Amino acid sequence: DCDDDVMDEQKWSSSSFLLMQALVKNADEAAASEPDSVNQSNYPKGIPYSEARQVMTRTDFLSQLDHENMIAIDTDYHIKPNSIVMLNVIRELCNEPDFQERLDSVLQRISDIESLGRTRELLWKSGKDGHGIMNIKIEDQRQV
Repeated sequence: DCDDDVMDEQKWSSSSFLLMQALVKNADEAAASEPDSVNQSNYPKGIPYSEARQVMTRTDFLSQLDHENMIAIDTDYHIKPNSIVMLNVIRELCNEPDFQERLDSVLQRISDIESLGRTRELLWKSGKDGHGIMNIKIEDQRQV
């Protein structure tokens, strides 16, 4: 069993890093499409709000990241890092050798814990002496 606060923190951080990965990928693709632009100070356009919602899966976290000045939401509803410095820090974190492995591990742990919450067991006894016990395990296969 896991403390609810710890689970919420893991969900928030993993969703945030999924978004940050998408922002770095977007900025790198934009830089690659403009090879004349060697200067790293070009501010990326960002990703559309709808794409950010799909990447994060928890849209309520977008406003929290905006409030904490980690991302900026412009008037066209594009999500981008709050600054070039933030983008460079995110890029450095995402390019660490075992970053993806650690993020996948956290995502798997969250999935496993949530799966336990969706699993129910029934015990069915037949007869007076308890012989013929049947244990039925029901798992909800919904994706969250």
